[in-house]
Amino acid sequence: MPGLAGISVGDHRHDLPELLARMTGTMTYNKSDDRDAYVDIDRGVAFGRVHVGIFNSYPQPVETSEGELLVMIDGELYDNTTGHTDARYLSTLYQESGERFVERVNGVFNCLVYDVREEVLKIFNDRFALVPLYYSLTGKNLAFCTEVKGILEVPGVDRTRDDAAIADCLTYGFPLGDKCLFRSIRLLPPGSVLRFDLRGRRLVISRYWDYHDLFVPRGAYDTQVSDDEVVDRLVEAVRKRAVSHRDVLGLSLSGGLDTRSILAALEGDAKGLDSYTLGLKGCQDELLASRIARVAGTRHEFVELGAHYLGDYHTIANDMIRLSDGMFVPVEGTEMLACEYFRKGRFKVLLRGHGGEMAKASLAFPSMVNGLTAGLTRRYEILTDLFYKTNLVTPDVNWKDLFSPAYFPLVKDAAFHSLEETCGRAVDTMAAPDAFLYFYLDSYIRRFSVLSLTIFKSQVEIRMPFVDYDFLSALLRIPPKRRWRGEIQRKLVTRCQPSMVKVPDSNTGAPLDANPLRVFVIAKATAVLRRLSVPGFRHYTEFRDWQRNQFKEAIEEIIFSRRAVERDIFNMTELRRVFREHVGGAKDHAHLLGVAVGIELWHRQFMD
Repeated sequence: MPGLAGISVGDHRHDLPELLARMTGTMTYNKSDDRDAYVDIDRGVAFGRVHVGIFNSYPQPVETSEGELLVMIDGELYDNTTGHTDARYLSTLYQESGERFVERVNGVFNCLVYDVREEVLKIFNDRFALVPLYYSLTGKNLAFCTEVKGILEVPGVDRTRDDAAIADCLTYGFPLGDKCLFRSIRLLPPGSVLRFDLRGRRLVISRYWDYHDLFVPRGAYDTQVSDDEVVDRLVEAVRKRAVSHRDVLGLSLSGGLDTRSILAALEGDAKGLDSYTLGLKGCQDELLASRIARVAGTRHEFVELGAHYLGDYHTIANDMIRLSDGMFVPVEGTEMLACEYFRKGRFKVLLRGHGGEMAKASLAFPSMVNGLTAGLTRRYEILTDLFYKTNLVTPDVNWKDLFSPAYFPLVKDAAFHSLEETCGRAVDTMAAPDAFLYFYLDSYIRRFSVLSLTIFKSQVEIRMPFVDYDFLSALLRIPPKRRWRGEIQRKLVTRCQPSMVKVPDSNTGAPLDANPLRVFVIAKATAVLRRLSVPGFRHYTEFRDWQRNQFKEAIEEIIFSRRAVERDIFNMTELRRVFREHVGGAKDHAHLLGVAVGIELWHRQFMD
């Protein structure tokens, strides 16, 4: 995906221009993509940026009047009203407040500050780390990049596989914490500052903000915060993200609550906005999204997930692995069809509903909270419940049987240890529902949703109104029962676009004002009709069936190839049994087969 890249070396400095060009070359996917570059051979540092020409498209870095600071930004700010460019604005803030300037900034970004006089390179990311930045220290040389591929262009970077990350992928579907599939490469944590001293060749990572700051101590909710205040914050978050680039703004629209809320918050400004829905012909989202779009007055388009897209699983899977550095596996695979549509679409900035589950604790897949979970208080019980809920990949498979005898000891308890390391403090300090939402925000959004969006960002820029500091600060102060099943979204829609209330919610099939009994009855009936794939009720994808039919031969060739066998990760006898069980329809192992395909293709692209 477009973004920042750079390197600081102690020797072979004459190679810097070529090396930077190779790094940024890995992030360039379109002929129209632009690049910025800065090289200081005397000090052994080079950095640059690739962008699609939408956010901050002016030349960078910007320089202070005396040339002592250089500033470069990838991303955008939502509160820069000065009339200056974002990079110039950040430069001014840095001169006024030093490193604490970042605490005053609201946006989605990686910001690089190069102090020429002190010979220190600093990179600041936003609070939620919604733009990834990977880094690696090889000897005394630093490399950083928005993509792992760029770092791998640097000579000497260790390519040893991180088996703990593999264990995470085979449990949750993605790595937890700051792991990458290479041991030597790490992801910059949320709300962090990376400092590299060019003279002392010393790297320091520190946090200026922590997700824990959003959550209240266990049970200490503020009943004085009203739902109306939370709705106000969400409306403001949407409007901040819709005010600029209006002529190239679009919305990914489903039949659920989250994107409907975004559209409702725009009120009359939604008229004429581009929106689209992607899925199988006759899916429920096609029907409901078109009704929502008519109410709002958007220029709506349905993008059919047709047979033409299902013909080449090898290409779909390989492209997804390449664009996500192997960490977003081909489980549903609709992302590449979306990218195909974006290339021809009218918009270049896309509003997405990711993060809406923060206001739907009982629906925050995969870490959904139920009544039993909400009553848990013991550390081990909460962690264990969270572990079993979020194990989407191998819940019905015995790990000792799944892996080869040589590999099993390397991954045996690694995934649970990752969860404990990532969420242990949250479990110790928060009520169980909030600890589960902490996992959703820190792990699912940051390590899964953002990875899926890196695929989109090869073509468009992304905005996510629900992942907003001011909104979440208010939302998470109210008790979980007031943010249980989308109460905030329904209140927003009722206030801003009441005519949308009668359009059913795709999750339940019921209108937003239905009473609990009616919702229960309709939801049960809708679930049956969806399983039967009745037109108007079917799911937007049928990936499990595709694996059993169109993709079956390709999956079999990939995961049981000679190369896959020689890696000695899986016990192929057990994996073959799992494969037969899935394609025969006896059990659903779609996630496991998708991850197995992803792991093998990652090895082929990055290791072989």
